[in-house]
Amino acid sequence: MEDIFYRILSQQWLWGVIIGATLTYLLQRLQSLHQQKEKQKIASMQVATLLRCWLFDCSNAVLDHQNWESSNGEMGRILGKIPALNIEQSLDQIVCLDTAEAKAVFEWIHETKNAERTYVFMLDVDGEIATDQLLIDCGALFKSGLNIYNTLAPIVGWEASPVSEDSIQRMASLGDRDRKTAERDEES
Repeated sequence: MEDIFYRILSQQWLWGVIIGATLTYLLQRLQSLHQQKEKQKIASMQVATLLRCWLFDCSNAVLDHQNWESSNGEMGRILGKIPALNIEQSLDQIVCLDTAEAKAVFEWIHETKNAERTYVFMLDVDGEIATDQLLIDCGALFKSGLNIYNTLAPIVGWEASPVSEDSIQRMASLGDRDRKTAERDEES
């Protein structure tokens, strides 16, 4: 009789250990998932903030260049480079984003570096063409950056656009400039 009682107690103890371990694991896993979600939200906020600053800088640089062109050099300044990417100093935050978002940001950084290298190369060949291509590249990068920003902003609850509608239209018009250049090249 004592042997049966001992077996029952030992099995209940074993079941208690199994249930306790399972509950502990599940609670730790839930806490880990919550922390990961918060980390992704903070990373989204940081990357969106850096993108917003870059979009603003890029829009202003293009506006300065357009003022320079329209005033024959009296106002503004010539576009000589793509605005700095401060986002490169936050690669650890980019990695914390969802996979699709992180890929989009890394591809955008890669496109930016390609545009910078193209500008430096073309500058040696023809400065005017290099500057025109840089403007077109800024427009394309602005569009890509704005798309990424518009993906990240709702995650952190931001609704306002990072730049004015006029800036968005101005940057979109650079794509028209690219089409006009291509049509002019075809006519030649």
